[in-house]
Amino acid sequence: MSDLFLGKSNRQIPRGTLNYFGEVARCGSVRLAADRLYVAASAVSRQLAKLERFIGTPLFERRADGMYLTDAGTLLADYLSRNDRELDRTLSAIDDLRGLKTGEVSINTVEGMIDEFLPNVIVKFRERYPGISLRVRIESALGVIEAVAGDRADIGVSFNVPPRKNLSIVARHAQPILVICGPSHPLARYRKISLNSMAGHSLALPDASFGIRRLVDDAFGQARLPPQPFLVTNSLLMLKSLAMQGPIVTLLPNYAVRTEVQRGSLVAVRTDSTILNAAHLDLCVHSAKRQSSSSAEFLSLIKNELNTLA
Repeated sequence: MSDLFLGKSNRQIPRGTLNYFGEVARCGSVRLAADRLYVAASAVSRQLAKLERFIGTPLFERRADGMYLTDAGTLLADYLSRNDRELDRTLSAIDDLRGLKTGEVSINTVEGMIDEFLPNVIVKFRERYPGISLRVRIESALGVIEAVAGDRADIGVSFNVPPRKNLSIVARHAQPILVICGPSHPLARYRKISLNSMAGHSLALPDASFGIRRLVDDAFGQARLPPQPFLVTNSLLMLKSLAMQGPIVTLLPNYAVRTEVQRGSLVAVRTDSTILNAAHLDLCVHSAKRQSSSSAEFLSLIKNELNTLA
């Protein structure tokens, strides 16, 4: 990469100066940025002052608790971020010319997919393309959507993804939300359960960070039954453990409990709710982003794996 950053007016900024700026923007601290860059804090401060004089406006607000980007600083930071992503895409395209030998695919997903579904895809992908690295991040449903729409992830796996600018849904799979309980629970003997029949049972639910919680609230609202969970959590593992260990029921999609249901440690029962029965799992990408060959291949594998979900 050139040591110089060239603007439209042929103004030149040393690339190293921009690196200092970017690190301070990420850290929010001159001292922390200096530590990461292995230079003195005074050197970072001098480069920032030089950059601000060159541009002609402050890029940071200096506060007692750290460095905060001004509007001008935010514009520059966003531009540099886009520049870096475009370089990554260009390098990825060059890699594509050599075949699927190197590169990286970033996947952001809701928690329920990490038990069995995604690991199956990852193992198959690794066997075929050992030179490509993967980065998987667990997010809330909204976090997945924002990461993909903001071009911070190549692929998103989430629940009932709403229409969103810069977002395309490339695969959708029906995943009704089911009543989940232990095999000895009184509700386990039913083939279908009304939401009314859940009254009087200890109910635990995922919190609002899960896309399924909005659907659960909508379903109870349609039935004119306010959901009254005794416990709300952001952990699917806790919900499953509670359902296995006691007289507790929860509401989850089948993919989140498929392994436990197959083992017989949990039972999944359909409800009579049209809202819960219409729920779906979505695979999404950035609508304007060119997918690399490695990302496209991972998408193909994950689409095939979706077809294995009950």
